[in-house]
Amino acid sequence: MQENFEKPQSTLAKFYLKIVCVLIALTIMFAFVQVAFTFLIDSSDTDFNLNIDLPWIVLSQFGTFFLLAVVIAKRSGNLKESLKLNWNFPIIWIAPLALGWLAIIVLESSIITFAIYLLPNEMGAWLANQFETLDNFYRGIFKLDSANFVQIWIVLLAGAATPAICEELFFRGMLLSKTQQYISIRSSLILTSLLFAAIHFQPVSFIMLFIIGFYLGITVIITGSIYPAIIIHFINNAITFITMTFDSTSYMKVIQDNNDMFRELGLALVAILTISLLYKYFFKSKLRFEHERNHPSDS
Repeated sequence: MQENFEKPQSTLAKFYLKIVCVLIALTIMFAFVQVAFTFLIDSSDTDFNLNIDLPWIVLSQFGTFFLLAVVIAKRSGNLKESLKLNWNFPIIWIAPLALGWLAIIVLESSIITFAIYLLPNEMGAWLANQFETLDNFYRGIFKLDSANFVQIWIVLLAGAATPAICEELFFRGMLLSKTQQYISIRSSLILTSLLFAAIHFQPVSFIMLFIIGFYLGITVIITGSIYPAIIIHFINNAITFITMTFDSTSYMKVIQDNNDMFRELGLALVAILTISLLYKYFFKSKLRFEHERNHPSDS
């Protein structure tokens, strides 16, 4: 019996190892392509100037996450089921899932504020600087002119729609479906969310990326469809970029203006209570049902 248990775990570990190795190889390849293309343009005598960050994001997203998701799902024999390409999901779940997402966003803001102001001075200052650097990095890539609507749509396509489609199909579509063949739904959510957070290479945002990935995974499992997760992911990214466009206030300025610890504590408690109630009265029974359907031998 023990031997039968270890074999699926070993198979899953090998599958993840292959996935990570392929992702690293593809990422390095696209990085070299970007560097080479930039070098060729910079060394040319023409006045041609092109910011290739956005095209590179689209190319790398479709060339890694999207490509792997489709190829692996197709090899499984049922592309639609593996990627959760189902438009016929229960609309009744949209309201509690949207409410839960708002609670996640509120909790994220409170956690960051607490971490910056309650840590020792040196650590808090270092963390604040890391978030400010990350904010400036994204502002540098997604340079927006509020009067240029064509540019705004291009940025939304590259920075919001592309990651929403490609990352959701890979992490919450193919990878989550594949992982559930070996382990429980809860373990599948944890494992895929850990990889989702790690693959962004943002240590200061790791915890929040994990929570976001976990919640998006719950969204897919509950609705049985990838589309609500894609929509939520897109809206989250789009709001971020639009805010950057029409509000030039730095990240740290926003944090400094919202440093009322009692208010942040109240918001955090309300968010935690909301998530807890949603889990108890909406999500728990649905997740248990899906687990028993996928793993009848465990029930």
